[in-house]
Amino acid sequence: AEDVHHERRRRFHRRSGSRPQPGSLAAAFDRLRTAGIEPVELRRLVEELVVAPVITAHPTEVRRQTVLTVLGDVAALLTARAGGSDPAERDEVEPRLAVRILTLWQTALLRLSKLRVADEIGEALRYYDASLFEVIPRVEAELE
Repeated sequence: AEDVHHERRRRFHRRSGSRPQPGSLAAAFDRLRTAGIEPVELRRLVEELVVAPVITAHPTEVRRQTVLTVLGDVAALLTARAGGSDPAERDEVEPRLAVRILTLWQTALLRLSKLRVADEIGEALRYYDASLFEVIPRVEAELE
């Protein structure tokens, strides 16, 4: 819910033409410009950036696939609920949201069995779609 709220606020600020928000690339570039960093130097540094994913034996955040799926469903439903101006559409979302929250509540957050190395690699790779493959292209586009 917090992530959905933050995204809604980001969209609001973009649409209303607000100053760049703290933590955004635009705000970082403004600070660099104020600090006297030349655009040519900044461009050179950005062109040298490298993203190198690392799969560790002990991921910092291992969640069961079921939990990740339900959390994604909850986020999508919250987004749909927030964007729906039609009360009938909003009423449609509410029971589906309640079911997904109930599912999450009744799902064990932790595994009962110990992960094998292959399982840990699979767990780490699951985050690629939600992080690297989805976010990196957007960051690159914003940098350009």
